[in-house]
Amino acid sequence: MSLFLASGALLSFFATAEVSSSDAQRLTSSGDAKLAAGNASGAATDYRAAIAADAGAFEARVNLGAAMLKMGDAEGAAESLEAARKVKPDSAPVLRNLGRAYLKLERFEEAAEALSKAREADPGNDEGLRLAGIALQRAGRHADAIPVLRQATTKRPTDGELLVELANAEADAGDATAAAKTAEKARKAAGSTGADAARIHNNVGLLLRRLGKNEDARA
Repeated sequence: MSLFLASGALLSFFATAEVSSSDAQRLTSSGDAKLAAGNASGAATDYRAAIAADAGAFEARVNLGAAMLKMGDAEGAAESLEAARKVKPDSAPVLRNLGRAYLKLERFEEAAEALSKAREADPGNDEGLRLAGIALQRAGRHADAIPVLRQATTKRPTDGELLVELANAEADAGDATAAAKTAEKARKAAGSTGADAARIHNNVGLLLRRLGKNEDARA
């Protein structure tokens, strides 16, 4: 009799687990659709519900991190992605988004470490390359940042913000000539209209003044 009851309880447990997993998959899919439609808040609600239904819902944790980044909650994103990293420590998407979160939190050395590992896992990803270079530069590792940023700019030659990062790295490494040339490339890439262009031109001006090129900074 007791064996029968134990078997019944075991079957009930597995049935509940299957339902929970099914609910988590459904909620994750719903969250994915909302995230794709630009509803990051709604997506985050679904992902949290998926995790509540199944604590091992890996994709829900990864995508919750992405949704929270879009919502501007870098701390919450990092928490979710750190949990996902414990499950799959070599997942490039997890490491890239975790690096993004760390950058926003100004945890630059941790960002550089996560993004360098993301590059190892997925060396052909251009965005991962760009982010890794930025993280290395902001962590103060200028010599390491320069070759990564140069490689990234060959893939994105019109990315003004990326060129500014490279120019700053070259300046910080003591190569004023290279920094000035890169800064001019950033200025040309930025164009002349829009908030992004204004920000890039301002950053170029600040860099050129730091290099003692005041006349060029006013151009």
